[in-house]
Amino acid sequence: MNSQTFDPHLLDELKAIIDRGQAAREIMTRQQHKEYIGSFRERFGAGALRVLDGEALLRAMHGRQDSDARCLCYWLEFKNDDEFAGNSFGSIAGGSALKFGVYQRQTDGAWMGGKGTKPKVIALEEAIQIARQQRDELLVRGQGPKRIGFR
Repeated sequence: MNSQTFDPHLLDELKAIIDRGQAAREIMTRQQHKEYIGSFRERFGAGALRVLDGEALLRAMHGRQDSDARCLCYWLEFKNDDEFAGNSFGSIAGGSALKFGVYQRQTDGAWMGGKGTKPKVIALEEAIQIARQQRDELLVRGQGPKRIGFR
């Protein structure tokens, strides 16, 4: 479909709506989109995840104790600021943190796993194994034709 298919007045109206939305920061610009995706890839892209392992990988993906170094799951669920306007990309907020397979309990830093609504404390090594498996799945999926920003 090309612009010749649409009434030129409709196209002008749509462009004006987009311009107003971008001016009001309700719609991101192409440059903002590029910057947000760049920030995400720099921190959680294949290059960043590939070099991490062990507890560093676990903390980068799931750590909740260090508020200055927010984890991947935090970015996906909550982050919405000038560095990354997460709400503009949709939301997975709500429900149990077990949707991520493992999480760090804020009260005492324990690693939690389990199924459904039945969290249980798991050993550090088990939490690391989960993070490794997830990282490896992201890296493999990020190489295919339907990659979604992990490359």
